[in-house]
Amino acid sequence: MLTRKMTRRIIGIVLTVALIVSSVALAVTAATAVDTSHPGSLCLTYSYDGQSFAGIDVAIYHVADITRYGAYSLSGAFADLPVEVNNIKTQDEWNQVASTLSAYVTAKEILPDGKSTTDENGAVSFGEIPLGLYMVAAVRIEGDTGYYVFDQFMISLPDLDDEDKWVYDVVAKPKSVFQEFEYEDITYHVNKLWKDEGYAHKRPQSIDLELYCNGTLTETVTLSAENNWNYSWTAKDDGSIWQVVETDVAEGYTVTMEQSEASFTVINSYEKPEIPPVTGDVSNIDIYLWIICAAGLGLIVLGVTGRRRKSE
Repeated sequence: MLTRKMTRRIIGIVLTVALIVSSVALAVTAATAVDTSHPGSLCLTYSYDGQSFAGIDVAIYHVADITRYGAYSLSGAFADLPVEVNNIKTQDEWNQVASTLSAYVTAKEILPDGKSTTDENGAVSFGEIPLGLYMVAAVRIEGDTGYYVFDQFMISLPDLDDEDKWVYDVVAKPKSVFQEFEYEDITYHVNKLWKDEGYAHKRPQSIDLELYCNGTLTETVTLSAENNWNYSWTAKDDGSIWQVVETDVAEGYTVTMEQSEASFTVINSYEKPEIPPVTGDVSNIDIYLWIICAAGLGLIVLGVTGRRRKSE
């Protein structure tokens, strides 16, 4: 039987742990919670080496909704796409996501959720738009000796600043490159990469890819073990934008498109069904921490009663 002194000691420990739990929960909430009722805006500036581009049509696509805890959920025309938008750790991975989604926009003729034109300073703004994950479409501008390319990219609204605080009015400057006209033949390559160790038996016997040039379907090709999951084609290096789309992704797989100059890699990753993807949603963290607290309390009680029995 517990004495009054032992009871007071246990209550004190419980209150201390509860205070720690509350502090941790509040800290997590303060650091990650998004005010989903807050309006958002996006301002982009298109310039290269001091030159601003006026009169450019810029399109944005609302790809995913965002939760209070910064997790994304594909929505609208993108809801059923086999593309992972959570657990992205590097800028290269975000670039792959952007390339993949941009190709699907072309193939499925998805309309933009916002479209506007840059002003004399190369700036364009989208105000009072829903929060979430956006893809900004690529822009190609032709010059006298070559062309400027602003690649498609992903941007979150709101976005985190250097202090891990949510910013609802996001300002960005898309990266750009300049390429001179060459008009020589160039060979493009596409290959399939499987990331399904231990689940290779889930792979289909073949996959179909659609090749698009400047938004127009030019060819449908089939990759399989017979051609080593590779295909090549030749075209003029005239600044045309090529895209590759996997039409039907096998069940259980997600797809990511990696592009490096004239080389495309279609990556299929197998998602284990028994392990749900981490979404970043920590809305139940209070429950988990209180379970830990209760378990700790149980161990304390067992320890105290065990020592008392031994002393008797």
